[in-house]
Amino acid sequence: DEANGRLLAAVAPQLTDCTLSPARFADLKDRLLRELAAFDTVDAYIGVRETRRALLREFYATPAEMLPLARGLTLADVRAFARTLYARGKLEALAYGNLGPDQAVAAVRQVAAALGTRPVPEAELLRPRQWVGREGSDLRSSERLQVNNSTLRREYRLGDDGAEARAIAHVLSAVVGDPFYSEMRTRQQLGYIVQANAFEDDRSTLALFIIQSGEYPADELERRADAFITTLPRQLADLSDEAWATIVAGVRARLLERDKAIAERAMRLFVLAYEERADWARAQATVQALDGLTRARVAEVLARALDPRTREMRNFLGFAREHRAQAEGPVNVPADAAGRAAWKRTQRYQ
Repeated sequence: DEANGRLLAAVAPQLTDCTLSPARFADLKDRLLRELAAFDTVDAYIGVRETRRALLREFYATPAEMLPLARGLTLADVRAFARTLYARGKLEALAYGNLGPDQAVAAVRQVAAALGTRPVPEAELLRPRQWVGREGSDLRSSERLQVNNSTLRREYRLGDDGAEARAIAHVLSAVVGDPFYSEMRTRQQLGYIVQANAFEDDRSTLALFIIQSGEYPADELERRADAFITTLPRQLADLSDEAWATIVAGVRARLLERDKAIAERAMRLFVLAYEERADWARAQATVQALDGLTRARVAEVLARALDPRTREMRNFLGFAREHRAQAEGPVNVPADAAGRAAWKRTQRYQ
Protein backbone atom coordinates (compact mmCIF):
# COMPACT_ATOMS: atom_id res chain seq x y z
CA ASP A 1 0.00 0.00 0.00
CA GLU A 2 1.00 3.68 -0.02
CA ALA A 3 2.43 3.46 3.50
CA ASN A 4 5.10 1.00 2.32
CA GLY A 5 6.26 3.40 -0.36
CA ARG A 6 6.42 6.33 2.06
CA LEU A 7 8.37 4.25 4.57
CA LEU A 8 10.93 3.16 1.97
CA ALA A 9 11.21 6.71 0.68
CA ALA A 10 12.17 7.82 4.18
CA VAL A 11 14.45 4.89 5.10
CA ALA A 12 16.32 4.01 1.89
CA PRO A 13 18.29 7.30 1.58
CA GLN A 14 19.53 6.87 5.16
CA LEU A 15 21.44 3.75 4.11
CA THR A 16 23.96 5.84 2.17
CA ASP A 17 23.67 9.17 3.97
CA CYS A 18 24.41 8.95 7.69
CA THR A 19 22.60 11.90 9.27
CA LEU A 20 23.67 11.35 12.88
CA SER A 21 24.19 14.49 14.89
CA PRO A 22 27.59 14.87 16.59
CA ALA A 23 25.95 14.39 19.99
CA ARG A 24 24.16 11.21 18.92
CA PHE A 25 27.34 9.85 17.35
CA ALA A 26 29.26 10.54 20.57
CA ASP A 27 26.66 8.63 22.60
CA LEU A 28 26.75 5.65 20.25
CA LYS A 29 30.55 5.59 20.15
CA ASP A 30 30.77 5.76 23.94
CA ARG A 31 28.39 2.82 24.26
CA LEU A 32 30.35 0.81 21.69
CA LEU A 33 33.68 1.48 23.40
CA ARG A 34 32.32 0.44 26.79
CA GLU A 35 30.88 -2.77 25.36
CA LEU A 36 34.11 -3.69 23.58
CA ALA A 37 36.30 -2.81 26.57
CA ALA A 38 34.12 -4.86 28.91
CA PHE A 39 34.40 -8.01 26.82
CA ASP A 40 37.46 -9.25 28.75
CA THR A 41 35.18 -9.74 31.76
CA VAL A 42 32.39 -11.77 30.10
CA ASP A 43 31.79 -15.40 31.05
CA ALA A 44 34.65 -17.66 30.06
CA TYR A 45 32.57 -19.75 27.67
CA ILE A 46 31.58 -16.59 25.75
CA GLY A 47 35.21 -15.45 25.50
CA VAL A 48 36.29 -18.83 24.13
CA ARG A 49 33.38 -18.73 21.68
CA GLU A 50 34.94 -15.59 20.18
CA THR A 51 38.22 -17.45 19.72
CA ARG A 52 36.31 -20.21 17.99
CA ARG A 53 34.68 -17.77 15.60
CA ALA A 54 37.99 -16.05 14.86
CA LEU A 55 39.60 -19.38 13.93
CA LEU A 56 36.79 -21.08 12.04
CA ARG A 57 35.52 -18.11 10.04
CA GLU A 58 37.72 -16.76 7.30
CA PHE A 59 36.70 -13.19 8.12
CA TYR A 60 36.03 -12.29 11.74
CA ALA A 61 37.12 -9.50 14.08
CA THR A 62 37.08 -10.07 17.84
CA PRO A 63 36.17 -7.30 20.31
CA ALA A 64 39.85 -6.97 21.22
CA GLU A 65 40.72 -6.36 17.57
CA MET A 66 37.88 -3.88 17.06
CA LEU A 67 38.51 -1.79 20.19
CA PRO A 68 41.61 0.16 19.03
CA LEU A 69 39.95 0.86 15.68
CA ALA A 70 36.75 2.03 17.35
CA ARG A 71 38.67 4.47 19.57
CA GLY A 72 39.88 6.41 16.54
CA LEU A 73 36.55 6.38 14.70
CA THR A 74 35.04 9.75 13.78
CA LEU A 75 31.65 10.82 12.48
CA ALA A 76 33.33 11.81 9.23
CA ASP A 77 34.68 8.25 8.91
CA VAL A 78 31.19 6.79 9.37
CA ARG A 79 29.64 9.14 6.83
CA ALA A 80 32.35 8.41 4.27
CA PHE A 81 31.97 4.67 4.78
CA ALA A 82 28.17 4.83 4.43
CA ARG A 83 28.58 6.45 1.00
CA THR A 84 30.73 3.55 -0.24
CA LEU A 85 29.19 0.57 1.59
CA TYR A 86 26.61 -0.23 -1.11
CA ALA A 87 28.53 1.17 -4.07
CA ARG A 88 29.28 -2.25 -5.58
CA GLY A 89 27.71 -5.64 -4.97
CA LYS A 90 24.63 -7.74 -5.53
CA LEU A 91 21.20 -6.70 -4.27
CA GLU A 92 19.02 -9.51 -2.93
CA ALA A 93 15.68 -9.00 -1.21
CA LEU A 94 12.99 -10.98 0.58
CA ALA A 95 9.48 -9.50 0.66
CA TYR A 96 7.13 -10.81 3.33
CA GLY A 97 3.86 -9.44 4.68
CA ASN A 98 1.19 -7.23 3.16
CA LEU A 99 2.86 -7.02 -0.27
CA GLY A 100 1.75 -8.50 -3.56
CA PRO A 101 4.22 -9.50 -6.31
CA ASP A 102 4.01 -6.17 -8.12
CA GLN A 103 4.43 -4.21 -4.89
CA ALA A 104 7.41 -6.34 -3.90
CA VAL A 105 9.14 -5.68 -7.23
CA ALA A 106 8.40 -1.95 -6.95
CA ALA A 107 9.80 -1.87 -3.40
CA VAL A 108 13.04 -3.58 -4.43
CA ARG A 109 13.47 -1.21 -7.37
CA GLN A 110 12.86 1.77 -5.09
CA VAL A 111 15.61 0.64 -2.71
CA ALA A 112 17.94 -0.19 -5.61
CA ALA A 113 17.48 3.29 -7.06
CA ALA A 114 18.31 4.89 -3.72
CA LEU A 115 21.43 2.76 -3.24
CA GLY A 116 22.76 3.06 -6.77
CA THR A 117 24.68 -0.19 -6.41
CA ARG A 118 26.83 -1.18 -9.37
CA PRO A 119 26.75 -4.92 -10.14
CA VAL A 120 29.73 -7.17 -9.44
CA PRO A 121 30.43 -10.50 -11.19
CA GLU A 122 29.39 -13.49 -9.10
CA ALA A 123 32.98 -14.70 -8.83
CA GLU A 124 34.05 -11.40 -7.24
CA LEU A 125 31.42 -11.34 -4.52
CA LEU A 126 32.76 -11.78 -1.00
CA ARG A 127 31.10 -14.78 0.61
CA PRO A 128 31.51 -16.00 4.21
CA ARG A 129 33.63 -19.15 4.30
CA GLN A 130 34.29 -21.67 7.07
CA TRP A 131 37.41 -23.60 8.06
CA VAL A 132 37.76 -27.05 6.53
CA GLY A 133 39.19 -29.76 8.77
CA ARG A 134 40.51 -33.21 7.93
CA GLU A 135 39.46 -36.62 9.14
CA GLY A 136 41.64 -37.89 11.95
CA SER A 137 42.93 -34.43 12.88
CA ASP A 138 42.17 -32.28 15.91
CA LEU A 139 42.10 -28.52 16.25
CA ARG A 140 43.28 -27.51 19.74
CA SER A 141 43.61 -24.03 21.16
CA SER A 142 44.39 -22.85 24.69
CA GLU A 143 44.35 -19.34 26.13
CA ARG A 144 44.65 -17.42 29.38
CA LEU A 145 41.47 -15.52 30.30
CA GLN A 146 41.06 -12.41 32.47
CA VAL A 147 38.18 -13.90 34.50
CA ASN A 148 38.02 -16.32 37.43
CA ASN A 149 36.42 -19.22 35.55
CA SER A 150 37.94 -21.80 33.23
CA THR A 151 36.05 -23.38 30.37
CA LEU A 152 36.08 -26.21 27.86
CA ARG A 153 34.34 -26.05 24.50
CA ARG A 154 34.48 -29.36 22.62
CA GLU A 155 33.01 -29.95 19.17
CA TYR A 156 32.80 -33.01 16.92
CA ARG A 157 31.78 -32.78 13.30
CA LEU A 158 28.91 -35.19 12.66
CA GLY A 159 28.52 -34.65 8.91
CA ASP A 160 27.20 -32.23 6.32
CA ASP A 161 23.93 -30.31 6.64
CA GLY A 162 21.82 -32.63 4.48
CA ALA A 163 18.38 -33.78 5.61
CA GLU A 164 19.58 -37.00 7.22
CA ALA A 165 22.48 -35.25 8.97
CA ARG A 166 20.09 -32.63 10.35
CA ALA A 167 17.74 -35.33 11.65
CA ILE A 168 20.64 -37.14 13.31
CA ALA A 169 21.82 -33.91 14.94
CA HIS A 170 18.35 -33.25 16.37
CA VAL A 171 18.16 -36.77 17.79
CA LEU A 172 21.66 -36.70 19.28
CA SER A 173 20.95 -33.34 20.87
CA ALA A 174 18.04 -34.94 22.72
CA VAL A 175 20.12 -38.01 23.63
CA VAL A 176 23.21 -36.30 25.09
CA GLY A 177 21.87 -33.10 26.67
CA ASP A 178 20.34 -34.31 29.93
CA PRO A 179 22.89 -37.07 30.71
CA PHE A 180 25.85 -34.71 30.23
CA TYR A 181 24.25 -32.07 32.44
CA SER A 182 23.31 -34.59 35.11
CA GLU A 183 26.81 -36.04 35.25
CA MET A 184 28.91 -32.87 35.02
CA ARG A 185 26.68 -30.36 36.78
CA THR A 186 24.59 -32.37 39.21
CA ARG A 187 26.78 -35.31 40.19
CA GLN A 188 30.34 -34.00 39.73
CA GLN A 189 29.36 -30.35 40.39
CA LEU A 190 32.03 -29.03 38.04
CA GLY A 191 30.38 -25.67 37.42
CA TYR A 192 27.15 -23.82 36.96
CA ILE A 193 27.34 -23.69 33.15
CA VAL A 194 27.12 -27.15 31.54
CA GLN A 195 25.66 -27.81 28.12
CA ALA A 196 25.58 -30.54 25.48
CA ASN A 197 23.70 -30.54 22.21
CA ALA A 198 24.06 -30.92 18.45
CA PHE A 199 23.36 -28.23 15.89
CA GLU A 200 23.78 -27.00 12.33
CA ASP A 201 26.74 -24.74 11.64
CA ASP A 202 26.87 -23.36 8.11
CA ARG A 203 27.30 -26.50 5.93
CA SER A 204 28.05 -28.92 8.79
CA THR A 205 26.35 -30.56 11.74
CA LEU A 206 28.23 -30.61 15.04
CA ALA A 207 28.02 -32.12 18.51
CA LEU A 208 28.89 -29.60 21.22
CA PHE A 209 29.96 -29.95 24.88
CA ILE A 210 30.58 -26.96 27.17
CA ILE A 211 31.66 -26.76 30.81
CA GLN A 212 32.57 -23.61 32.76
CA SER A 213 34.04 -23.90 36.25
CA GLY A 214 35.47 -21.67 38.95
CA GLU A 215 37.00 -24.66 40.76
CA TYR A 216 38.76 -26.69 38.08
CA PRO A 217 41.20 -25.75 35.29
CA ALA A 218 40.25 -26.29 31.68
CA ASP A 219 42.40 -29.39 31.17
CA GLU A 220 40.71 -31.11 34.13
CA LEU A 221 37.32 -30.25 32.64
CA GLU A 222 38.57 -31.78 29.39
CA ARG A 223 39.69 -34.96 31.12
CA ARG A 224 36.33 -35.45 32.81
CA ALA A 225 34.37 -34.62 29.67
CA ASP A 226 36.44 -37.16 27.73
CA ALA A 227 35.56 -39.87 30.24
CA PHE A 228 31.84 -39.17 29.81
CA ILE A 229 31.81 -38.70 26.04
CA THR A 230 33.29 -42.16 25.53
CA THR A 231 30.17 -43.60 27.19
CA LEU A 232 27.74 -42.01 24.72
CA PRO A 233 27.65 -44.88 22.20
CA ARG A 234 26.77 -47.28 25.00
CA GLN A 235 24.09 -44.94 26.35
CA LEU A 236 22.56 -44.75 22.89
CA ALA A 237 22.61 -48.53 22.53
CA ASP A 238 21.01 -48.97 25.96
CA LEU A 239 18.00 -46.80 25.13
CA SER A 240 14.77 -48.75 25.28
CA ASP A 241 12.51 -48.84 22.24
CA GLU A 242 10.03 -46.70 24.15
CA ALA A 243 12.69 -44.07 25.00
CA TRP A 244 13.86 -43.98 21.38
CA ALA A 245 10.31 -43.51 20.12
CA THR A 246 9.75 -40.71 22.64
CA ILE A 247 12.90 -38.90 21.50
CA VAL A 248 11.97 -39.16 17.83
CA ALA A 249 8.42 -38.00 18.53
CA GLY A 250 9.72 -34.99 20.46
CA VAL A 251 12.09 -34.01 17.65
CA ARG A 252 9.31 -34.40 15.09
CA ALA A 253 6.97 -32.17 17.09
CA ARG A 254 9.61 -29.41 17.38
CA LEU A 255 10.33 -29.52 13.66
CA LEU A 256 6.65 -29.10 12.85
CA GLU A 257 6.02 -26.24 15.28
CA ARG A 258 4.35 -23.22 13.70
CA ASP A 259 5.71 -19.71 13.99
CA LYS A 260 4.15 -17.90 16.95
CA ALA A 261 4.59 -14.33 15.70
CA ILE A 262 4.96 -12.40 12.45
CA ALA A 263 8.51 -11.37 13.35
CA GLU A 264 9.42 -14.99 14.12
CA ARG A 265 8.18 -16.13 10.72
CA ALA A 266 9.97 -13.28 8.96
CA MET A 267 13.25 -14.28 10.62
CA ARG A 268 12.75 -17.95 9.69
CA LEU A 269 12.11 -17.04 6.05
CA PHE A 270 15.17 -14.77 6.03
CA VAL A 271 17.38 -17.60 7.31
CA LEU A 272 15.95 -20.03 4.76
CA ALA A 273 16.50 -17.55 1.95
CA TYR A 274 20.02 -16.36 2.70
CA GLU A 275 21.65 -18.91 4.99
CA GLU A 276 19.98 -22.09 3.73
CA ARG A 277 20.10 -21.30 -0.01
CA ALA A 278 16.32 -20.87 -0.45
CA ASP A 279 15.66 -24.38 0.89
CA TRP A 280 12.00 -23.61 1.61
CA ALA A 281 11.06 -27.23 2.37
CA ARG A 282 13.98 -27.74 4.75
CA ALA A 283 11.93 -28.66 7.82
CA GLN A 284 9.72 -31.05 5.84
CA ALA A 285 12.78 -32.77 4.36
CA THR A 286 14.27 -33.14 7.86
CA VAL A 287 11.04 -34.71 9.13
CA GLN A 288 10.99 -37.14 6.21
CA ALA A 289 14.60 -38.15 6.97
CA LEU A 290 13.73 -38.47 10.67
CA ASP A 291 10.86 -40.84 9.90
CA GLY A 292 13.29 -43.18 8.11
CA LEU A 293 16.08 -42.88 10.69
CA THR A 294 17.19 -45.92 12.69
CA ARG A 295 19.04 -46.09 15.96
CA ALA A 296 21.75 -48.10 14.23
CA ARG A 297 22.35 -45.30 11.73
CA VAL A 298 22.63 -42.70 14.51
CA ALA A 299 25.04 -44.98 16.38
CA GLU A 300 27.14 -45.38 13.22
CA VAL A 301 27.45 -41.60 12.74
CA LEU A 302 28.26 -41.03 16.42
CA ALA A 303 30.92 -43.75 16.46
CA ARG A 304 32.61 -42.29 13.39
CA ALA A 305 32.50 -38.78 14.88
CA LEU A 306 34.22 -39.97 18.09
CA ASP A 307 36.74 -42.40 16.58
CA PRO A 308 40.25 -40.81 16.72
CA ARG A 309 40.98 -42.24 13.26
CA THR A 310 38.04 -40.51 11.58
CA ARG A 311 36.94 -37.71 13.90
CA GLU A 312 37.16 -34.00 13.23
CA MET A 313 37.42 -32.62 16.76
CA ARG A 314 37.74 -29.00 17.79
CA ASN A 315 38.93 -28.30 21.32
CA PHE A 316 38.94 -24.80 22.83
CA LEU A 317 40.38 -24.36 26.33
CA GLY A 318 40.18 -21.18 28.39
CA PHE A 319 42.08 -20.98 31.68
CA ALA A 320 41.03 -18.65 34.50
CA ARG A 321 43.65 -16.21 35.73
CA GLU A 322 44.03 -18.30 38.93
CA HIS A 323 44.21 -21.70 37.23
CA ARG A 324 47.24 -23.48 35.85
CA ALA A 325 47.25 -26.45 33.50
CA GLN A 326 47.86 -29.71 35.34
CA ALA A 327 49.85 -31.01 32.38
CA GLU A 328 51.05 -29.51 29.12
CA GLY A 329 48.66 -30.76 26.47
CA PRO A 330 49.06 -30.58 22.69
CA VAL A 331 48.07 -27.23 21.18
CA ASN A 332 48.25 -26.57 17.44
CA VAL A 333 46.83 -23.05 17.30
CA PRO A 334 48.74 -20.06 18.76
CA ALA A 335 46.97 -18.13 21.53
CA ASP A 336 47.92 -14.64 20.35
CA ALA A 337 46.15 -12.74 17.57
CA ALA A 338 49.23 -12.54 15.34
CA GLY A 339 49.85 -16.27 15.72
CA ARG A 340 46.24 -17.05 14.91
CA ALA A 341 46.41 -14.89 11.81
CA ALA A 342 49.53 -16.73 10.64
CA TRP A 343 47.86 -20.08 11.32
CA LYS A 344 44.78 -19.08 9.30
CA ARG A 345 46.93 -18.28 6.28
CA THR A 346 47.95 -21.93 6.15
CA GLN A 347 44.39 -23.28 6.39
CA ARG A 348 41.64 -23.89 3.86
CA TYR A 349 38.28 -22.11 4.01
CA GLN A 350 35.27 -22.72 1.83
